[in-house]
Amino acid sequence: MGGKPELLACYLSNRGQLLHYAGRIMGDTALAEDLVQEAWLRCHGMHPENPLSFLYRVIRNLALDRRRRAVREDQRFVRIEGRAMEAIAADVPGLETELAARLELERVVECLRGLPDVTQQAIILYRFDGLKLREIARILDMSITRVHGLVADGMERCRLAFDSTE
Repeated sequence: MGGKPELLACYLSNRGQLLHYAGRIMGDTALAEDLVQEAWLRCHGMHPENPLSFLYRVIRNLALDRRRRAVREDQRFVRIEGRAMEAIAADVPGLETELAARLELERVVECLRGLPDVTQQAIILYRFDGLKLREIARILDMSITRVHGLVADGMERCRLAFDSTE
């Protein structure tokens, strides 16, 4: 427990400097406060040789991570300023789209029910649970080649069933 009190003492005695440093990086005192607190939460159980430089480095790294995240979010999301959010259409499917999706799901379930049990299991594990063929082979206790054949055969049968009903 020798390193922990040293880090705590260093943190408490230099908290003002750490806040100032984080504030310069972030450009916002509230964000700086959050950053310094997060740094402490991440470090409180550690025992660095040089606690003060360690805290500065953690704060810098956290600030860089936050900036990178903000840049990624700016690239992904369109910022809308000056427009009422109510004027923007909700990203919720309409009633017709929902009904069509439900009908399609019913057709998929019906098709799966018409397949042999082991083929059903293989398709469900592969397509719906996202497992890899080798994982499915281990679960079903068969070769990867056999699992691949079951999935391919079942998917082809479902495709043909869909084609015949359209």
